[in-house]
Amino acid sequence: MLNISLQQKNAEEKMDAILEWPMVLITIGYGDIVPVTETGRIVGAIVAFAGVITFMVITARIAAIFTRSRIESSQDKILQRVTMLLERLEKNARS
Repeated sequence: MLNISLQQKNAEEKMDAILEWPMVLITIGYGDIVPVTETGRIVGAIVAFAGVITFMVITARIAAIFTRSRIESSQDKILQRVTMLLERLEKNARS
């Protein structure tokens, strides 16, 4: 009887740990209001991950905009240089 009770307690502690690790990983903490049920904890974990993913997507989009403008600027400079070199080659070929 005691053994079964300890196994149930271990199972409950493991489930608590499984449901708490997303909050620790994301470091949002709960504060004064905490979900008590497993469903509430699961929903909390999903919402926390959705928030992190949203932040990651927004950050990636901003980085892509900066990178794209920098690449386009570099391509324009290279194109101007190539055009200038081709013009020089044509002049030298005519001479």
